[in-house]
Amino acid sequence: MELQQKDLVQALTKFGLTEYESKVYITLLQRGPCGIKEISAHSKVPRTKVYPVLKNLEKRQLVTLFPGKPQKAKALVPINSLADPIKELEKDLKLMKIAIMELRKIHEASSSSEKLEERKYWITRSDEETVKRIKEIFTNASKDIHLLLNHEGLEIIFYNCYDSLNSISKSDVQVQIMMEARQDDSLILSKFSDLIDIKYIPFSPQNNLILADGRDLLVFKRITLTDKKTKCLMAEYFTGVEACATLETLLSGMDWSIAVDLPTMLPLIHAPQLREYFAGSRANPLEPIFFFVLMDALSVKMGKKMLSFLGEMGSRIINSTKYSIILPDLQESLNLLGSLYLLYEGVESKLTYDAEPHILTWELSGNLTSYYKMAYERGFDIPPSIWGLYLLGLLDVFGFDAVRVDSIFNSEENHWLIQYKLISKPKSKEGIKLPEKSTIPT
Repeated sequence: MELQQKDLVQALTKFGLTEYESKVYITLLQRGPCGIKEISAHSKVPRTKVYPVLKNLEKRQLVTLFPGKPQKAKALVPINSLADPIKELEKDLKLMKIAIMELRKIHEASSSSEKLEERKYWITRSDEETVKRIKEIFTNASKDIHLLLNHEGLEIIFYNCYDSLNSISKSDVQVQIMMEARQDDSLILSKFSDLIDIKYIPFSPQNNLILADGRDLLVFKRITLTDKKTKCLMAEYFTGVEACATLETLLSGMDWSIAVDLPTMLPLIHAPQLREYFAGSRANPLEPIFFFVLMDALSVKMGKKMLSFLGEMGSRIINSTKYSIILPDLQESLNLLGSLYLLYEGVESKLTYDAEPHILTWELSGNLTSYYKMAYERGFDIPPSIWGLYLLGLLDVFGFDAVRVDSIFNSEENHWLIQYKLISKPKSKEGIKLPEKSTIPT
């Protein structure tokens, strides 16, 4: 934004220059080397004041004076002379922010206050009081806010505290929401600020929990009163480091690797029956060692025909699955497959299909056991996992054979990149029948 002459003069006074010094300096910057008479004419500074002003500017290393008659002056580019005050101001601002945080801590630690809002613990059965406390927690947070929510808790936060949470996320406070999002939840979550970190977790808590700065804890849920007709919000509030230390330790000690970025899980969120179907067999999954041994044996017996055989096996597995993972578009189906892989084996799987050259790129990272690297070293075309068979079966349904054209394993980053050239199969008389809409019931 460009400043007008008057505003620029005023801005320079913030750096310690007088009004005359500011006007003379701006004139020299605009017009180049000038004599005292010319400087006075253009800066509107009295001629008798120009020389002492120039001497002051010279001390600040903002101008240089040339000897001779008439004497001339030239403006210097402001580097350290004007930058140093800015650095000092930045240091002061930083100290002021730290001071505010320390004063807040002192205030919180004080036991002299007898206000209701500062009690160490309270419980309420009031919608109004619960929402009020939630908003205060958001407003007073200075470091981080963690929300562990179920569907009901998300609606309470969204319809009562949406503006408060979005506003605090735009400051230096880190905000994270964790929940087992359903399809309708994803629509609500998409309305929150992009600065809020939203994680999918494969379980839904009975109670909703908010923890701010490791010191303010609120547990809330909607309950039915004894008359069995009236519902209200019940909340328990704890404050103080001592009260929340145990819970904070518990949360930090949990294996949050099961928490996945929400966008990655959206394909599965929109297919709840499919997620539940696969979850039923999750307790006893076949380990990578099983598929490594299987592919190792098949490679010895079948050689290059192994991939075709595994593709047929994958097609049979897909056909025997209660809910189909086949969507109308190949890329949509690949996204769904990647979500399943991540949710049930902890392997980050990104499948990208480039239709023009018919190249499919598969990137695997995260929870790759040693059998993945062994599979790479043996030259296997797919990872040692049931999802490798699903991919081949999926391609078969869409009428493609896959030929591996590249395979790169980065041991330091535990990352495996595989690229395939997709070749269209000869169409049968009946052709390939794909669903007009998702075959996953909703």
